[in-house]
Amino acid sequence: MASSCTVQVKLELGHRAQVRRKPTTEGFTHDWAVFVRGPDNMPIQHFVEKVIFYLHDSFPKPKRGHVACRPDNRSCCRERHVVSEPTN
Repeated sequence: MASSCTVQVKLELGHRAQVRRKPTTEGFTHDWAVFVRGPDNMPIQHFVEKVIFYLHDSFPKPKRGHVACRPDNRSCCRERHVVSEPTN
């Protein structure tokens, strides 16, 4: 009889946005970053091979893939963008 094993891996998915001191020449007003990492910055490279971020179609190259973490980079799989604040 074969034995079975269940593994549960917790991941943190998040984002941060920061207002730029000065808009870019294109008019972008914010720096935005998204990330995937382990809780308390625990390494996840044994469980995650690659992360793909699907951004809005208005971004250049909206599908962006990142090879998962390296042992020297525990807060891994980051993607940074410069975005424009919506105008009313």
